[in-house]
Amino acid sequence: MLRDERPAAKRVFVTFFPDFVSSKRGKRIMVANCKRIVASGILFLALSGCTSGTKEPTLVDAGGTVTYKGAPLSGAVVTFVPDDGPLAFGLTDLSGKFKLMTGGTKPGVAVGPASVTIEIRSADEANAAPEFKKTSNADERRKMQEQMMQRMQTTGAAAAKPGSPIPKKYADINESNLRFTVSTKAAENDFSITLPD
Repeated sequence: MLRDERPAAKRVFVTFFPDFVSSKRGKRIMVANCKRIVASGILFLALSGCTSGTKEPTLVDAGGTVTYKGAPLSGAVVTFVPDDGPLAFGLTDLSGKFKLMTGGTKPGVAVGPASVTIEIRSADEANAAPEFKKTSNADERRKMQEQMMQRMQTTGAAAAKPGSPIPKKYADINESNLRFTVSTKAAENDFSITLPD
């Protein structure tokens, strides 16, 4: 028995449409249709790849109180960096209390373990912080979060300027040693953060 060396797709097409493939016009149409099918398949794979992984994490209300040397720490930026989810921020008030917002626009934080940084910025640093705007575009949110992560890694030393009441290690995600687990129950997400020297 002889083996047919033609590609599988062509063998199937020739089997079902032998008269069509034998003409020049038929071959041109077949090639054009194959190109369309391949292009459609590539487009489908590209679009399905763009949407995978963009599932929004479950956000729950969370907040707490920050104290340093036994007193409430006001004007501090508290950043939660979840292991699986976007960054969440909160600003402490005069009593050291904060509420977390994800991406600066959505109340709450992603469920699960998170590293935490705390820093007090000077007026110049606060103005230099990336601006968060409300967006439904996942790429824009990811870009804003990357800017903030980069800023957190490069400005740890800036938090130790004279006048910063807390040690610089709390502004650096690699040195702060602050980790908390965010529960699915909002009532359990009232974090008491005490900063030792």
